[in-house]
Amino acid sequence: MELSYYGHFFKRHALLILGVAVLVAAIAGGVSAVQKTQTQATGSVLVKVQDNRQLADYDYDQYYVTQAVDLYTTNIVSWLNSGQNKDDIRQTAKVSDARIVGKKNGGTVELTVTADQPDQATAVLKATTALIASRTSQIAPGPSRSSFQTVASPASTHEQKSQPLRDAVIGFIAGLVLGLVLALLVEAMRPRSSRSRG
Repeated sequence: MELSYYGHFFKRHALLILGVAVLVAAIAGGVSAVQKTQTQATGSVLVKVQDNRQLADYDYDQYYVTQAVDLYTTNIVSWLNSGQNKDDIRQTAKVSDARIVGKKNGGTVELTVTADQPDQATAVLKATTALIASRTSQIAPGPSRSSFQTVASPASTHEQKSQPLRDAVIGFIAGLVLGLVLALLVEAMRPRSSRSRG
């Protein structure tokens, strides 16, 4: 296609493309502006093996210890992210509305809690680590066998403030792309004779 075709294309559909971009930017910025400032609390739970028989001193057994920790950490994350357990944690912390996310990172469970107030986020994070520790102690096979232990890191908190200007800019860029797609669809539906005349 000739360059003149693209020039005519953008001239014909400039209002559509810019209109969609401005609309999406306004929606994104408006939604961001009405969002409340929230607090995010983060922490982690390290899973270790308590081995009274000192089996982990041997390289061969250390491999299986590492595999066991990795598997158990995966199970913790799956168990933690179930809806019922999250409800139990909120009830224990006496916080009705908080978002809890658990992710696996090797033998560590990384925890993120988002709530309206700093004390709420911290309370939910503490309840989460306590529940993980409680579950781990319940499955321990006994003092003469290897068992899992959990070590929780101190919680850290920071505010999540909305950024309407940033979100509006992102929305504008996304709107340009969407507007261009719509313009291409409109162009495709034009009669062939009209397109050839430009």
